[in-house]
Amino acid sequence: RVSGATLTAGWLRIVPSALTAAYWKGELTVSPALEFYLEAIDAAVEEVSAVCGAECDVVMLGHSIGGWVMRGYLAEPSRASRVLPRVKVAATLGTPNRTPPEGTLWASADQTRGLLKSVNAEWRALGPTRRPPTTLCVIGTGTEARLPSWLPWGSPEAVPVWDPEAGRSPLLEAVVALASYLALAGIGPGGTGDGLIPVEAAAVDLGDLGGAASSGPGMSGRQSEVQVLELPGCNHAGFVPTPGASLQLPDTYAWYGSPKMLSLWLPAVQAAAARRR
Repeated sequence: RVSGATLTAGWLRIVPSALTAAYWKGELTVSPALEFYLEAIDAAVEEVSAVCGAECDVVMLGHSIGGWVMRGYLAEPSRASRVLPRVKVAATLGTPNRTPPEGTLWASADQTRGLLKSVNAEWRALGPTRRPPTTLCVIGTGTEARLPSWLPWGSPEAVPVWDPEAGRSPLLEAVVALASYLALAGIGPGGTGDGLIPVEAAAVDLGDLGGAASSGPGMSGRQSEVQVLELPGCNHAGFVPTPGASLQLPDTYAWYGSPKMLSLWLPAVQAAAARRR
């Protein structure tokens, strides 16, 4: 059974959190700031349970910030006791799971206003008696951050403004990637990722849980708490969200939901779930 968390207009419920002292201090927590999101995941879990049984195994997937919100959901005390034991794998797709390096300008800016830092602290606090599920961090490496060749520190090779065959702008994609990689991980020109999330930000840090990490297409060897799967040619999303209908990007802009990419990461999720049974 596959079920998804539907948010619709729930995002408006985050507005009160932006008016609190915790927001300005960068000390927001997932609950109550994102309670509307947690309730949507509750509904998805209940739908699966109604069809498959209250004790059925669960695999959770989260794309972009949905990946760390999913982890925040599983670490929230009431859900940790009720849902966490059933979850075999938590897979994040293009998720910035790590905060920017401490002591940097990017860390002080903290776009999540403390939310991601709180999630990571709660995730680490689950161990060792309530260990997190196997965490599969999938990250695309489809876009390199670059500057135009005519700027200082620009790419030694010219970046095409427009690729007529692909129907895309490599220059625009490279510059957007640079701005995002810097903000999320302090990664400058030459950094790789999915166009919004750099590779360096993707892996969950288990900290004092003592979990091992493995990476690579096959991720062979002993089971690890955290597995990192890099997808060459994969980008963040196949659409640009707008207040109305999302703008669809060309098929040449492969992302996690593209059939080719799905065929690469879904077997890794299934294999990780099978090992946890």
